[in-house]
Amino acid sequence: MTKTLRLLAFVLVGAVAFPLKAQKVAHINSQEILTILPDYKRAQTQLEKYGQNLQNQLSALMDEYKKKLENYQKNAQTMSDALRRDKELEIAQLEERIARFQTQAQEDILTKKQALLEPILRKVNQAIEQVAKEKGYAYVLDISMGTVLYAAPQYDITAAVKRKLGIAPGAGSGAKKGK
Repeated sequence: MTKTLRLLAFVLVGAVAFPLKAQKVAHINSQEILTILPDYKRAQTQLEKYGQNLQNQLSALMDEYKKKLENYQKNAQTMSDALRRDKELEIAQLEERIARFQTQAQEDILTKKQALLEPILRKVNQAIEQVAKEKGYAYVLDISMGTVLYAAPQYDITAAVKRKLGIAPGAGSGAKKGK
């Protein structure tokens, strides 16, 4: 089961096992909060620059590959068998290097993203937890994950979490007043 489905199952089991009136449930739009956090914007900018740097390196490798392939195709007829095999091997090795670079670049981007976002997500989660405890909520559902079919606006704590993080409550799209 995915994390979201497990959470939903947990909430449903909790609702059956305990009277719903005793359980306060709130919702939040964490994506709205993240996109207006200055730390998140800086992390996104750093990630974009990092990705662009990797893309530039890949482009250089691809240019080298293209030149070698064109040179080979243009001169293959006049090359000796030994030279032709060497050039084919060189091109094949460059193809392998490009494939390894692409794989490593994807892994590096994920690692960089986790390193940049982990402290930000921890900070937001702590603020959510504090607001939930202050307001007495047993559960907080994240409507940005797309699994909540209905969320009553009076239980939206997005604005309260924004205040806890020092963000103006009206900042961001679709901001609502928290309770």
